[in-house]
Amino acid sequence: MALRPTLKEVSVLHCRFLHTAACLAALNPIRDRIESLEINCDWEEVEQPSSSCLANGTTGSDHEDDEPSEMAYQSAPKKCRFSYLEMDNYESWEMLRSLSLWCPAGQLLSPLISAGLDSCPVLEKISIKVEGDLRTCPRPFHGSAFGLSDLGAFQALAKMKLDLSEAVGYALTAPTGHMDLSQWERFYLSGIESLLSLYELDYWPPQDKDVNHRSLSLPAVALFQHSIGLRKLFIHGTTHEHFMSFFQKMPNLRDVQLREDYYPAPENDMMITEMRAESCLRFEQQLNNRQFRQIPD
Repeated sequence: MALRPTLKEVSVLHCRFLHTAACLAALNPIRDRIESLEINCDWEEVEQPSSSCLANGTTGSDHEDDEPSEMAYQSAPKKCRFSYLEMDNYESWEMLRSLSLWCPAGQLLSPLISAGLDSCPVLEKISIKVEGDLRTCPRPFHGSAFGLSDLGAFQALAKMKLDLSEAVGYALTAPTGHMDLSQWERFYLSGIESLLSLYELDYWPPQDKDVNHRSLSLPAVALFQHSIGLRKLFIHGTTHEHFMSFFQKMPNLRDVQLREDYYPAPENDMMITEMRAESCLRFEQQLNNRQFRQIPD
């Protein structure tokens, strides 16, 4: 392959008929050379075959006896499925340092990682964008999570962007059978404490456009608190002043920023969830007065 020695950055964007897992399979011949990979394609659930299926040379699953709450769920506009791809014969992504992924609302990250991105020994930066209407997504079955814990295998991972800004849900009380945004934040952020090498996080909370609301919830700040390695946290939204006190318990955190760069709030907006300048100043003073050991640069 003439391009093999030189092709180091690959972007596959908005390809309607190219599925993400299939794209990863197509890149296998040059996966040992790629340093930056961006994929924004149609999503499909990767179905892991059972041992009996492998013995028979077939793939797939029978859900007839599954309980509805435990069935694999998909976002409405992305209902394609993808049979399992055997990746064991290929090398790891030994040069991959930057990875950018797109996921539809309500889908899990775990199947995509297991479909060919499970071995990235030098991956330093990952960007994940979730887009879609969470109000139309079924409740995940009990105990399930988006899959951030799977990224814990990337021991060099230092920076992450998790963008839920285009994931729309219910900020207030959700109808019966649905989850509000705080519950969805728990779903997406569960497992973030497994990323022991994570140094910097850019986070865009999900939003409710009907009430002009994009704010960090209590489950989110509680999960962030367990990310003891974080030193820089950039939140593209607002939060309660009380929730900011959770960050003071993170021993290595030295830079917290609330960036209201998502959409302009109304001039007369006096919602108690909005962080005001006085609140930020009080938090900064409390942060500077912490009795923790000095954090080195």
